[in-house]
Amino acid sequence: QWKSQYGNLILSSDHTIGGTYNAPIITVTGNTTEQNRQVEITGSLKATEVSMNDNNAINVGTGNDLTIYHNGSNSYISNSTGILNIGTETAGAPIQIGHTTSEVNVGDNLTVSGDTTINGTLIVNGNFTTTTTTTHVVQDRLIKIGDGNTGTSTDLGIVFTRGNGSSTNKANTSLLYDESENTFAFAKLVSISTDADLYSVFSSL
Repeated sequence: QWKSQYGNLILSSDHTIGGTYNAPIITVTGNTTEQNRQVEITGSLKATEVSMNDNNAINVGTGNDLTIYHNGSNSYISNSTGILNIGTETAGAPIQIGHTTSEVNVGDNLTVSGDTTINGTLIVNGNFTTTTTTTHVVQDRLIKIGDGNTGTSTDLGIVFTRGNGSSTNKANTSLLYDESENTFAFAKLVSISTDADLYSVFSSL
């Protein structure tokens, strides 16, 4: 039965009491403004396809907390309340992001709680890289230090921290290559961060 009341069009069922159509299924609400016109479904909605125009969103949640839309150029999934969880309900469920030729960008911090396997080249662009591990195993036979140097004026080396790394700590030891002398040197020194620190170490040897 179709019934219109105060601008609403209601499709109801007499499923509860025969002949009494008091179980609404579809409620169509009209309005002079397009944004305020709506169709409300009581129950489950099943369809073979749902099509949305550009910039028209699918909102999920009482306060429209989750929004999915396409603006004609890019697609967006926006979550305004709580955590956006992906694949957290089923233990061991595999999750794949991107095509084999896709690029995935993370705009902020990335924390990995489990193991990470990289089948490719790892490129780190940053001023400082910290590795916190008990044992670091490297299979490469050669380790290259100072990649990008365009001359032979920069000293290179490895510093082994044996104390607290402060400016008064003299317990650190190092294996350094002094470009001015064209030789390797073992030294005890404080933690170093610049070439000037290296030169001061060599001048005191």
